[in-house]
Amino acid sequence: MRLNNGPAWALFLFVITLSLPHPLVGQWVEPTQTRYEQKADAILQEVLEVHRAHETLFMRFQYTIVNSRGEVLEKREAQLVSQGDKYHMQVGEHYYISDGELSWVFLSDVNEVHISLVEEMGDQMTPTGMLESFANDFRATWIREQTDGNGRLDIIDLVPPESHSFYKYRAAIRSDDKQLVYIEAFDRHGGVHRYQVTEFSTGTGAENQLFSFDPGEYPGIEVVDLR
Repeated sequence: MRLNNGPAWALFLFVITLSLPHPLVGQWVEPTQTRYEQKADAILQEVLEVHRAHETLFMRFQYTIVNSRGEVLEKREAQLVSQGDKYHMQVGEHYYISDGELSWVFLSDVNEVHISLVEEMGDQMTPTGMLESFANDFRATWIREQTDGNGRLDIIDLVPPESHSFYKYRAAIRSDDKQLVYIEAFDRHGGVHRYQVTEFSTGTGAENQLFSFDPGEYPGIEVVDLR
């Protein structure tokens, strides 16, 4: 028997491949997806441990909103100081402050403050709180490794557990020291909200008054109490 009919044998093998049960293909894909999810979970836990190891965190970042056409709609410099579940964040003329029980949003440009209970807000403004939510509530998948001017980055996609104004987040984490480099939030209109970390440091303490807000110090302020 001669087997020199190349095209016929190629067609035969192609037909045999198509006749294989579809679940067999899934058996090859699913373990890879599972490994990428497990890898993402492990990286997030490492990042969380790094943040938990420090009493006080200081971060400067750039906040940018880009629409579906790639146009920059807003760009602001911001900074954040956090200590446990307490935080003080400034984004442009707006201040977000919490002592762990109450949350204040102070709009300095219009002299107005909104007061809420943290437990009702589901507050995740601190890096640690945000990372805990990513690690425990979101479906995380490792996407790829890439490099920037300072070394290797792990890129991770995070999908919220239920319907959300942002359908996906993407986090870039430095591979060697497990520091957050940026987070991108993708809205349902094609826009992207990017938080690019420009400075990160740790400390051992911060003044308590930094994490509280007294409306009495601002004459004529409008107080919106949502408690």
